[in-house]
Amino acid sequence: MITQEQDQRVKLEAAGSAAVLGSTLGKETITQFIWNEQAVHELRMEAVLILTEIGDSNFTRDLLKSIVAHPRFAENEVRQAAIWGLGKAGLKAYEDLLPFIADEEESVALHAIGAFDANTPRRVIDRLVELLLHEDQRVAPAASEALRIIGSPKAISALHDAYRQNEYARNWILATLGRMPPETIRRELQGHDVLGALEPLLLCAPGVNWLSSEQMRTDIAFLLKQDL
Repeated sequence: MITQEQDQRVKLEAAGSAAVLGSTLGKETITQFIWNEQAVHELRMEAVLILTEIGDSNFTRDLLKSIVAHPRFAENEVRQAAIWGLGKAGLKAYEDLLPFIADEEESVALHAIGAFDANTPRRVIDRLVELLLHEDQRVAPAASEALRIIGSPKAISALHDAYRQNEYARNWILATLGRMPPETIRRELQGHDVLGALEPLLLCAPGVNWLSSEQMRTDIAFLLKQDL
């Protein structure tokens, strides 16, 4: 059916179904859609989404990484979709996101940061903490935001370990912990000295007081933009 189908969308969908079952022809057809410059943009995007749905395998992971790295897809939402597919929406290959959290393409960097999730393993979290401690003006904020999004007990533990081991490099650690949910921070760090240093930051955490909700911050920003 794949080779005989004339409707390109139907052909791609058939290839996706076949690839799930391990079909070499299905995989080759998906690959052709992605690298064929004559292919309609929407179909290339759909091909990346199909890779995301197939899940983790050497085929999907290698192909998504190739898309992200290839200059052909610079400034192209296909690259953003591939990054997203490597993360929580698809393969959960979180280590593959690390090189892109501070990518020069801001849309790619944002997709890489947002593609982390609470199930990120400790080994990847430790890498993010290392990037945080470098205090690079672009990398540190990106690592901090990724750790905030992860927000798991493992992330809090890794940051606390780094806090104890790096007396002179604590600013980004505190700034990151201070943006995590206060109830989680207090539970995980109960009895530790770092909690006292965090309390002032936790007072202004999202949703803690009546002015810190997302809606209220939006309303205040809108008000301040008005020419009254």
